[in-house]
Amino acid sequence: MRSLISITELLSGRRCVNEQNISVLFVMSVSGVEALQVKFLKTLLDSSDGTATQASSRTIFLRKFNNYLHEDVLSHPVRYC
Repeated sequence: MRSLISITELLSGRRCVNEQNISVLFVMSVSGVEALQVKFLKTLLDSSDGTATQASSRTIFLRKFNNYLHEDVLSHPVRYC
């Protein structure tokens, strides 16, 4: 089992900087962001929050995302060699 380390331990010299320590720190650093991204996407892709007069979060998100992709493709055309 991996032991939890902190940036403080690495910077103070109490722990050696090696590939395993860096990978553990990386996983610890991004796990919180990843959890927020999952929660955010679950909210955006919820199709049960719409009403008869208002579209669901999923419909609104997919429509805006589709528009964004079309605008991005038009403004940055792919050039083939």
